[in-house]
Amino acid sequence: MFFSSRHAPDARCGIIIDVGSASVAAAIVVSEVDSPEPTVVWSYTERCPITESSDTVVLAKKVIATLVNVSMEIGTTGLKTLADHDAQLRPMYLHVAVGAPWSYTVPKQIRYRKDEPFTVTAQLLRELATAAEHETTEAQAASPLFESLGLEVIASTTSHFTANGYHVSDPTGQSTNDLTLVRKVTICQKRLVDAIREVHENIAARATLSITSLMEHMQQHILTRTVSSKSYGLVDISGDATEVGIVAEGVLQNVVSNSLGHYAVAREIAAITHEPESSAFARLQECSNETLTCAPAAQQAECAVVLTRFSETLAKLIGQAAQMTELPTHYVVHSDTGLRDFARLMTTNAVNQITNSQHISVATVSEKLTNIADIPETRLALSVAVFHTQHTT
Repeated sequence: MFFSSRHAPDARCGIIIDVGSASVAAAIVVSEVDSPEPTVVWSYTERCPITESSDTVVLAKKVIATLVNVSMEIGTTGLKTLADHDAQLRPMYLHVAVGAPWSYTVPKQIRYRKDEPFTVTAQLLRELATAAEHETTEAQAASPLFESLGLEVIASTTSHFTANGYHVSDPTGQSTNDLTLVRKVTICQKRLVDAIREVHENIAARATLSITSLMEHMQQHILTRTVSSKSYGLVDISGDATEVGIVAEGVLQNVVSNSLGHYAVAREIAAITHEPESSAFARLQECSNETLTCAPAAQQAECAVVLTRFSETLAKLIGQAAQMTELPTHYVVHSDTGLRDFARLMTTNAVNQITNSQHISVATVSEKLTNIADIPETRLALSVAVFHTQHTT
């Protein structure tokens, strides 16, 4: 018996996975060109519980185990729900976004100069691109996380060139004394990449696999939304990491991160209030100002110091990210569900510490995701939005 599909013939069905610093979320969606939003068939989120330890190597292994758990949910409940929704559909794409500290998009500048003019060849550009990838991996390989679990380049693209100080779209065949190539290199923890590939083979071997960084997804999606400037800061505050990217003239110029997220803040507050880390984390979800009014009065001042210290650390991170460009006045912030007020407050305070501008704007990613109403988790919703945007633009 023949059953017709509920969707258009050119509809794309994809499995979308988001790997955060302490969580893994997944969705099965159907994207159609003429639809303003994708159809969310199924979604699921699993979090790593907050613990006293902030050891990234230990947490990395927990995140991989969580990814395996989520993949089992996809392979059973998720695919069954898809079959019930439309028996004709099969996942054609597996899109995975990975956040810090497991993945980074690093813009790397390589400069090639000679006293005499030279002609730029395709071979020279390939050699410079390879050099950019090599220098990026060499710089990151010594970190405890990548030293223990390895790293791999998962994406590498050239963002722009300059020849004799002038921007050019393609320098091939041109004569110059001074050539600069800026390569965006995305690296990822290798053991996690291996686990993702195993998930791909187990649940959707025929699907096209793509792996990218969360910061790339933030830039891609925000650029398709209404922003008042092509230069802005992107801030992601997750469980055990904070990542900052600077976009100038529409190009992701620099990305930096640290291993301090809202879990680190919760651990410090728990030490002050003498309560479990999970209870302190719940206090952060109610945070709307620096005094944590939900904390006992005697402890509010100490908790305020913790929040101030976090915003100061974030200010340094933003300054570090923007050291090669002008400090943006527009910021788009992401954090886990329930912590958006906290993230907006910390970012606003951080930016105000390093600029006297009266024209600072701070928006949350959720405010830019008006078309993804069926997924409350904004990290996952962002990845779903990027998948849909790639189909409709």
